[in-house]
Amino acid sequence: MRMRLILLLVAAAGQAGCSPGGGGAQREGDAEEQSARDEAGPAATITIAEAPAGGCAMEWDGRPVSEQELTERGIAVMDAGIERIGGIERITETNLPYLRVEASPDMAWSCVRPALAALARTGFARVELRPDGARGSPQIAFFQIEGSEPHPLVRRVEIGADGAVSWDGEAVDADLLRQRADAVVAGMPEDIAVSAAADAPFSAVHETIGAIRRGGAELTLITQG
Repeated sequence: MRMRLILLLVAAAGQAGCSPGGGGAQREGDAEEQSARDEAGPAATITIAEAPAGGCAMEWDGRPVSEQELTERGIAVMDAGIERIGGIERITETNLPYLRVEASPDMAWSCVRPALAALARTGFARVELRPDGARGSPQIAFFQIEGSEPHPLVRRVEIGADGAVSWDGEAVDADLLRQRADAVVAGMPEDIAVSAAADAPFSAVHETIGAIRRGGAELTLITQG
């Protein structure tokens, strides 16, 4: 799986390179023991709903929060997660906490996107998406890391306001989307960038991510714009 925390790992590697010698075997053993810990699960559930007076509202484990409060709580969760594992040099792809984001299946992406963008800025590398009442599996999506170098080969998946999906500008159904994503896994590694129109339903984003990831393909969820 592609590492989504590359900037933090580069910083950690730089720190390790400046560390005094000795104790390498002990540090390696400690790191292996740390990696063997249970994977981090969702730290909280963010619920997106229509506000009574119009617009969008967010809840953190059932308690209303503003976008600023969401950011502050997200930072606190990330700080606690890094402290729990023993520092940034021990970060793996799965040992940091993530957040679950839920919304009604027909919720417009424009309502969900601001919360995801805030979480991405906070430092979360991944998020779990699940429509309210969905029977299917929640879908893990990865954020683009600010300042990271774009992959030289990027396939662009776009979701329209009506839920229709295109792959590099070509309309595709769910079966063809899975075939294209599987081909990426089997062939040359490429990034799959997923974006959605403001009026696209949340369920369409969830289903599209599920179709891409079913064969093991990675993706980056675009939350800007």
